[in-house]
Amino acid sequence: GSDKKPKRAQSNLDSFFSKKSKIEFKSVRIAINKGAFCNYCVLFLNQNQVGKGSHESLGGLVTKPYTNLKKALEIFRCHASFSYHRTAILNADNIIAILNNKQDNVLVQLNNQLKEDILQNRNMLKPIIQTIRLCGRQQFGLRGHQDSGRISMKEPIQNDGNFRCLLRHRAQHGDNTLKKYLETCSSNAMYTSPLIQNEIINIFGELIQSDIIKKISKSNYFSVLADETTDIAQIEQFSICIRYFEEELVVLREDFLTFVPVHDVTGHGLATVLLNTLKELGLNLDKLRGQGYDGAATTYVSYPKALYTHCVSHSLNLCLSDAAKTQAIRNSFSIISDCCAFFHTSAKRTTILKNKVIEILPNAQSLKLKSLCETRWVLRHEAVMLFKEFLEPIVAALEQIKCDSSNRTTSLLNSILNALYRVNQVKIQLQILRDNATDEFNKLYEEVNRLGSLINVEENKPYSNLKMAVTFYQNDLKSYDDIIEVEYQLWQSKWNLVESRPSTAIEALHQCDQLMCPNMYELLKILSILPVSTATAERSFSTLRRLKNYLRNTTSESRLVGLALLSIHRDVDITDDMVLDKFSNSGKARRLKLII
Repeated sequence: GSDKKPKRAQSNLDSFFSKKSKIEFKSVRIAINKGAFCNYCVLFLNQNQVGKGSHESLGGLVTKPYTNLKKALEIFRCHASFSYHRTAILNADNIIAILNNKQDNVLVQLNNQLKEDILQNRNMLKPIIQTIRLCGRQQFGLRGHQDSGRISMKEPIQNDGNFRCLLRHRAQHGDNTLKKYLETCSSNAMYTSPLIQNEIINIFGELIQSDIIKKISKSNYFSVLADETTDIAQIEQFSICIRYFEEELVVLREDFLTFVPVHDVTGHGLATVLLNTLKELGLNLDKLRGQGYDGAATTYVSYPKALYTHCVSHSLNLCLSDAAKTQAIRNSFSIISDCCAFFHTSAKRTTILKNKVIEILPNAQSLKLKSLCETRWVLRHEAVMLFKEFLEPIVAALEQIKCDSSNRTTSLLNSILNALYRVNQVKIQLQILRDNATDEFNKLYEEVNRLGSLINVEENKPYSNLKMAVTFYQNDLKSYDDIIEVEYQLWQSKWNLVESRPSTAIEALHQCDQLMCPNMYELLKILSILPVSTATAERSFSTLRRLKNYLRNTTSESRLVGLALLSIHRDVDITDDMVLDKFSNSGKARRLKLII
C-alpha cells in the first residue's frame, strides 16, 4: 500500500537522474524513502531572504520532498531561477570560502565595514576641523550665536559668517565629500553648530597646552611670567606665560599658557590665582626657579627658590616716561605729533611731502610719517627716527605750503626749526656725558665708598667662588662643594684661552660641556630661565585685543583661550586625527561613530 509508493518514487527519481543531466541539477539530492530536496536551500537558506508573494513561496525541494517525476525537469529549472535559490548558493560559497581561509568570517567582515564607516565619518568631519583651525590661526571671527542650521550651496543674501562661508567655498570648489555631507547629513548630526565649534576650539586649546606642559615637564626648571590687562568687556584678564629651556632642541622658550579672568587684582589675589592655575595645568611648582612681573614679588614667600625679577622693560618704560616729562623733550614730542597730524589730515599736503621725500631722499624705504604710539616706546622710537630722516623733506614741504600764506604752516615750520635746535643741543650734552662717563662714574664710586666707610658699610663686590649660588641651589646640583670649585676653575680656564666670550647665558650654555661641567651646566640653565621682562605676556594682550573686540565682546573665556592658543602657537602641530580622537573620547554621545 502506502509504504511502497515512496520507494517506487525514490527508485524512479534515481533512474531519472542516472539518465539525464546530473550536472544541471547537482544541488538536488535524493532522500531515501522521501524524495528530492535542494541541498543549498535546505542547508543555507535564511527564511528572511525569501521574497514576498506566492511567486517565491517555499514548498517542494525546500520544506517538503518533491516526488512528481513527470514535472521534475520543469520544476527543477523553475526552482533554479528563484532569487532565494541563488542567495542560498551564494551563502554556501561564502561559508566554503571561510572554511578554506579564502575569505574573512562574518565578524571580521562586519568589523571591516565598521572601520570603513568610521573612516568615512572621520573624513567628513575633517574639513570642519580644518576650517576651525584656519579661523583660529588667522584670527577670523567665528559667530557663536548665528552659525546654526544647514549650510546651503547657494550664496546667501546676507553674510552668514566666516565659518559657514569657508565651508561653502570649499564644498563648491572640489571637496565633493564635504559637499555630499553638507547636503545629505541629518539635521541633528551636522557638527557645525556653535556648541560643536566651542568643543573643537577647546580641544585644540587643551592639546596645545598639553604639548607645552610636556616640554616644560621635561625641563628641570622654569620661570613664570604674568601680567594683567582689561579687555573690551571690562574683564580683567591675567596672562600667564612660562619661560623654560627645551632640552631636545637646546633652545630657550617663552610660551603663553592661558588667560584667567580675575576680580581681585591685589598682589595676594593675583598670586593665589597664579599658583592655583599652575597647579591645575599640572606643573610641578618645585621646579619653579623664577618669577617676573611688573609689580611686587607676592609669591616669593611660598616658593623662595623662585627669584623675583621686576620687568626691565617696564623699568625702562618708567624711565623714559619720566624723561619725557622734561619740558624740552615734551615739547619736541608735541611738535612731532602736530607735524604728523598736519600732513595726515590732508591728502594734498601728504602728496607734497611724498614728492619732497622722493626728490631729496630717492632711496627712502618709506614715503609717509608715522604717528607717535601712545603705549609702545619701540614704535615711538621708530616714528622719531623716521621724523629725523625726513626732516629736510618736511622743512621743504612746509616751505612750499607756506607760499599758500597759511599761518599754521608758518608756526609749525618755526616750531620744527626750534625743536631741531633743541635736539642738537641735547645731542651735544649727551656726547659730553658719554665722553666723560668713566671719570664721572669713578668719582661717584669714590664718593659712595667714602660715605659707606662713615657708616661702616662694607663694599659688596661680585663673588667669584659661587658659594652663595651653590648654597642656594644645593638641591639642584649633583656634586660636593670641592668638586664644584674644580669645575668652576676649569670653566674659568677655558675662557682665559679664548678672546670671543659668550654675551648671554644661553650662549654660554651652548658652549658648556655637560659631561665635563655638569654643575656649571645646571647653574647656567637656571640662569638662562630667570625672567628678564614680561614682553611675552604683553604680546598676548595684542592677540587678546584682536580676538575680543567691539564686534566680538561676548566671547566666552574657554573659547577665548582656545582661539588665543591657536593664534599664538602656530608652531605646535595638532593633527585632525588628534582632535577627532579627543572629540570621540569626550564621553558624550555622538550621532556619528568616530572610533571603534
